[in-house]
Amino acid sequence: MCCHLETSDIINICIALATFLAAVIALFGEHWRKCLFQPKLTLKMKDELGELNKTVEGIDARYFHIVVANKTKESAHNACVLLTQLDESYEGNRRTLWKGEIPLKWMYHKVYHTFVRDIGSPQKCDLFMLTQKSLAIQVLFETGNLRTVWEKCDLYLMLSVKSDELMSKPITVRVIWDGKWSTDDGEMAKHLTVKQI
Repeated sequence: MCCHLETSDIINICIALATFLAAVIALFGEHWRKCLFQPKLTLKMKDELGELNKTVEGIDARYFHIVVANKTKESAHNACVLLTQLDESYEGNRRTLWKGEIPLKWMYHKVYHTFVRDIGSPQKCDLFMLTQKSLAIQVLFETGNLRTVWEKCDLYLMLSVKSDELMSKPITVRVIWDGKWSTDDGEMAKHLTVKQI
């Protein structure tokens, strides 16, 4: 016995299938799109000697930045770079001084008046500022249990970027500073080491 389909039956089957697919896409399409086209955020240390500039008060300073990049075309929304852990190397032993999540300042944060940004193209975040007197981690706000200013240091800063869509893979930046200062890059390199490890 052979099954024979009329043209109208084929059309009705196609309409039913299209309706079913439209319903599935309406229910799960956004979820699938987010899974397939989710942003991929990365963090990278920009410059090991920082950018020599002046503070608002006219003091020589080196500004160190983290670059947040998105490896996909899909924007990440409401992203902020977080300091998640601060360790110190003390007499050859590494010890944790602080753990949590505190946002860092975006470069030009006073212009944009926000601590979150949408990431499509690369954005710079302030990591720390170094002057003749101190190194200051550029957190958005101070907390009582997190030391952010150092006269000399051997620190490990653990960082991640968090957006509405995801939390990035963490990175660690090691900062070793003997407390000496110079505006000359060659001389400063003798006193300061900044590396993403």
